[in-house]
Amino acid sequence: MSSSFFLAFPALLIAAVSVALALVTFTVGWQTTVAIAVGLAALGGIVDAVGRKVLLPKRPVTAVWLMEVWILLPGAIAALAAALLIHLNVKLKPDDASGLTPEKKEILSACLTGITAFLTASFIKAADDTETNWVAPHVRDAFHAKYQQQPAAGGPADPSVFYFVLGQSEVEKWVHRETYGGAEGWRWKARHQRAKGVATALKKEKSQTPGSARTA
Repeated sequence: MSSSFFLAFPALLIAAVSVALALVTFTVGWQTTVAIAVGLAALGGIVDAVGRKVLLPKRPVTAVWLMEVWILLPGAIAALAAALLIHLNVKLKPDDASGLTPEKKEILSACLTGITAFLTASFIKAADDTETNWVAPHVRDAFHAKYQQQPAAGGPADPSVFYFVLGQSEVEKWVHRETYGGAEGWRWKARHQRAKGVATALKKEKSQTPGSARTA
């Protein structure tokens, strides 16, 4: 029960933030609402970039914790979209649109329905499962990019990437196998377990240059 609540908490938080942003819109204005959302998104993006680009591949455990903050980026966008829906449904409700002909009210209602469907499908629906839709694939892709198979002799090598020998590396198993060491997939518990496994393996292995033999 507690685990399910923990995983559902981001969606609950996004819903709460969307209501708060809507209230800010009504009381202060859209400029402040957008500024808050952009600030949250920027914070998530910056902290995540430190984890992905500065700490990986050498410090995977700390990197994963920083990458968790990335949820602020899509979360802020989803919250802003939900706040927009609240604002539109309150301000542009056809029943309250005085002075409009029945035909124009029908057009307004259709427009609101279309906007609602678009925003829900594009931004809000994904927030129902932030783990599967956002964070898990984001962290997985970051690890796949930073821990790669040793390139062929003479091939290009990126100094910011850890290269392993295929079939001879614990790093490869922790990062590229769907299930390994009790970790299945890339959800919360699994990705932190994978990061610890990679950190332990890195102490025993060295990154391989193109065409070199395994030295550890």
